[in-house]
Amino acid sequence: MTPGCLAASATARQKRSPRQLADRARTCSSIDRKAGIAFPAFGRMYILNYMVQYSALDRTFGALADPTRREILERLAEGPASVSELAQPAGMSMTGLLKHVRILERAQLVTTEKQGRVRQCRLDPGHLDDAAQWIQDSRRRWERRLDRLGSYLERSAGPEGAAS
Repeated sequence: MTPGCLAASATARQKRSPRQLADRARTCSSIDRKAGIAFPAFGRMYILNYMVQYSALDRTFGALADPTRREILERLAEGPASVSELAQPAGMSMTGLLKHVRILERAQLVTTEKQGRVRQCRLDPGHLDDAAQWIQDSRRRWERRLDRLGSYLERSAGPEGAAS
């Protein structure tokens, strides 16, 4: 940990203003930041944990959360395409599109293969099946709960409705 980070520790935060703490946090090295060092914000200390591991389902839904990535998947459902073919209708740079493709690759929704100077993308629907299964299981669970609620409401409203 760098000396600036030591000065921004929890014991020193009571003696410094929020602005001074923010200045000290900027002096922390990138290694300290990745290790999960406390950073002050508005007079409070927050711990950032960069080591959080996400499940495949979280990565899938995270990848599907962006409309550009959904458009990429819709295009790849028609067949394989190069990165430049995918970037054209989206109206974005190759670099910007590659960031989206990498996220889709990490979620294992797309596979890419370099053929000469061209990077070909293909749909890999394996994890989409996992997401669809999770949605189906959740739907069944909520339908059972709502059915039980409906039958409870019918039973509780039944005698009162007959007396009226």
